[in-house]
Amino acid sequence: MNPEPSRPTLGACILFVVRTNYGPRADSHAVQHLNKPLGEAALAAGADSSSSAHHSKGSDPGAFTLIELLVVIAIIAILAALLLPALAMAKFRAQCTNCTSNYRQWAAAANLYANDSGIKGLFPRFDDSSLNNTWDLSANMITGLWPYGLTVAMWYCPTRPADFNADNTWCQTALHHPLIASNDLIAAVTRAFGPTLAVCYHAWWVPRKGSLGLYPVTVPSTNPWPTSQSDPAVNLQPILTDRSANLSNPNPNQAGGGHPWNGKLKSMNLLYGDGHVETHKAPQVQLRYIGDYGWDNFY
Repeated sequence: MNPEPSRPTLGACILFVVRTNYGPRADSHAVQHLNKPLGEAALAAGADSSSSAHHSKGSDPGAFTLIELLVVIAIIAILAALLLPALAMAKFRAQCTNCTSNYRQWAAAANLYANDSGIKGLFPRFDDSSLNNTWDLSANMITGLWPYGLTVAMWYCPTRPADFNADNTWCQTALHHPLIASNDLIAAVTRAFGPTLAVCYHAWWVPRKGSLGLYPVTVPSTNPWPTSQSDPAVNLQPILTDRSANLSNPNPNQAGGGHPWNGKLKSMNLLYGDGHVETHKAPQVQLRYIGDYGWDNFY
């Protein structure tokens, strides 16, 4: 059997209480009481208790002053001012990286579709008479690319979460569930202009037939954007970019969309038909196409 643990002595208890309340400096004072008889030790402890109560009514030399607290608060505020912008930029860069990942998934979906489209290797185009601008896509493109890996997240840019939040809120209000499936996406992005015109939050540059015929085209019409995997421009001209446009304003410095930072275009992603993705900084962005209703398209 294990021996019964020894019980602490009265002197040890008093020493523990004194050390807890007064710190190590009180040890020598407390030890003086340890060798006294029990009655004297009790009287001494009572006297010390009265002295302690009297001392607590005065100022505590270990407490912080108001000035010291204000200095600490000021230091915390300065550190927050220095760290918060860095944290915001880190979050923005993570969103840009997520956008690049989404574009690689777009590349996989578009090329898998092209592989199944026949020997011509045509990229998805899905003509529709209601289409006008580079971000106008047929709703059939959603159902057509869904089996090849298209997801809800790919339809939106992570650097502009307000677009997804608005459509997701609409789904929760109108459909009573979050934006998850292909049917949810079609319902959300066709609600503004009818059941066949799906508004995309990217620009799709593969030429297709819309309300005014084949578009996007250049003037003169050279059709620089690739239509198939075998197109000579497949690694030179993009098939998908972040949506960036102005209404009758050709200045790219005032263009909205892309990857915005502090309300201004900072960068944007470009996906090419051969599958590679490039990130262009704002100074590289130029006017590329003037769409219907005077919308200037940039990348």
